[in-house]
Amino acid sequence: MKKNLPLTGGYSVPSSFAGGKTLLTFLVALLISTVSFAHSVDSYSATCAAGPQYKVTAVVSNVNSSSNYRWQWKNSSGSWVCFVNGANTINGKAYNVSGAVYNLTTTPGQLIFTDPDSGLQGLEIRMVISDGSGVNPCNLPSGNTWTSTTNHFINVSGTPCAGPCTGRVTSVYFNKLDGGTDLPITNGQNFTPAQLGSLYNLEAGTTGTVGSVKWTISGPTPSTNTENTAPYNSPATGGGAWTGANGSYTVNLKVYSGSDATGTVCHDTTINFTLNPPDCNCPGNIVLNPGFENGTTNWTWNGGTLSAGGGAVACGSYSGDFQISNTTTNRVYQTIGTNLAPGTVINASVFAGTHDNTFYHYVGILFLDAANNVLSSSVQVEVNKILAN
Repeated sequence: MKKNLPLTGGYSVPSSFAGGKTLLTFLVALLISTVSFAHSVDSYSATCAAGPQYKVTAVVSNVNSSSNYRWQWKNSSGSWVCFVNGANTINGKAYNVSGAVYNLTTTPGQLIFTDPDSGLQGLEIRMVISDGSGVNPCNLPSGNTWTSTTNHFINVSGTPCAGPCTGRVTSVYFNKLDGGTDLPITNGQNFTPAQLGSLYNLEAGTTGTVGSVKWTISGPTPSTNTENTAPYNSPATGGGAWTGANGSYTVNLKVYSGSDATGTVCHDTTINFTLNPPDCNCPGNIVLNPGFENGTTNWTWNGGTLSAGGGAVACGSYSGDFQISNTTTNRVYQTIGTNLAPGTVINASVFAGTHDNTFYHYVGILFLDAANNVLSSSVQVEVNKILAN
């Protein structure tokens, strides 16, 4: 009488079949072997760390010491792209990644993004596994690697990974390179070539935590540079003076959380200024030798000395330098009109400065009678409120 041994699926093997027991044992061993090499990525977890960094850990099982691991991300076309250690261009922006490759180990490490930002939000990533020395899972055809059934989606929103991002530009000014007085820049302000010369560069004042500041200057002399440490200058620190051609300029400054203009943009601000010589060619100008190009010709003075030179040029090539001799009234003047009719309007445009605010220095127009008695004065303005050096 023959007996049958039941197997899964309803098949049976006769007990009297020669070698039947051996065949059954072999099949069971083969099934166990297949399960033991079915590598798996069971889950993912992510944390934020100082830097800032976004770190992803994969929990794997059924791997062995011949297993190789690669991290991948899914692009907008739905294709999986393998990360490389270093710069990876994702959605048009470069992100620095480490831990993209692990070979011949049972314990793969973390995938780490440095300076992550909102451009990574929602990015789908995964780990893939293959076996064998020199085998790269990224080079194998579909179906020849193991991976996870549920992948990881990056979440940097509302976490420390999006910052710190407290850096702000609080001021922009022309920095005196010899350590003298700086020139603040207000929006729309005009500066003269003579005023700046080769004495100043641009500098940004900041608050908060700043990774880097990127300068982008548009205008007749455009430029761009990035500064990682204070002072945040343009040209770059040690690059000398800013020497632009005459015209209008737009200065854009971006503060980044990371160095070399990477990470999150913490602050984005723009300021405009012009670089033009003053309008010295006033229509109908009745002042003779106004820029002192002809020395002190046509000018009269009392007390002190008057000389012409290039020390404080505003118009033309020269300027007048009046050195007072005492504390009594000292004047430099020129008669600009005689026999004026009542109601005559006189406009004045003056570029002046003082090196000593101890005394009351001013410019103005005096109206005199035929006997040189003062009838009135107008446009009397303190010189140190026009330009103080």
